Amino acid sequence: MESYKFYTLYLVEECPYCNRALDLAKDSGIEYYAQFMDWEDPLLSEAKQKYEHQTVPVIVETTVSEEQNIERLIGGFTEFETYMKKEGQNA
Repeated sequence: MESYKFYTLYLVEECPYCNRALDLAKDSGIEYYAQFMDWEDPLLSEAKQKYEHQTVPVIVETTVSEEQNIERLIGGFTEFETYMKKEGQNA
């Protein structure tokens, strides 16, 4: 089995950077999962704590292979935009 990547975007609807991150993911053609939450959602607090990232969006890359799944924090919108440019996506 060959490895592949997908991205999880933890988002808040009223957040302009979250909406920009979602648009970038859509336009780039990557595989992604968008999780919209309220500001007070416990899942959002858990994601911020787990990935040590206190702002939204919280964007995580997951590499899936036969041996294991590896998660890596990309960061927020600015880091995601920079990352996509480096990866050669349509940022």
